[in-house]
Amino acid sequence: MLGTHPTLTFNTTDVVVNNNSFWHQPLPSLNPGLRAQALEKQNNLTKPPGALGQLESVAVELACQQGRENPAVDRVQISLFAADHGVCDEAISAFPQS
Repeated sequence: MLGTHPTLTFNTTDVVVNNNSFWHQPLPSLNPGLRAQALEKQNNLTKPPGALGQLESVAVELACQQGRENPAVDRVQISLFAADHGVCDEAISAFPQS
């Protein structure tokens, strides 16, 4: 099992073999009442309101998407891709090749 969501469940077979994967399913409807609860929670944390910048709004959106006041991110995967496509040779890049 790769992961679960309150309304979506997905597994390795769905992702690799089937077009019926969670990527092809629509997100569940967002709960406006939950948005208010998540905002209230953010405002009651022991920090100045807005101190975490956009991370606070990301937490509220994630709470709404997950359907719970305390959002969770259990496994995070980040991919970084970089390449030299000859842009520096064309002298159109604002930054030198390094």
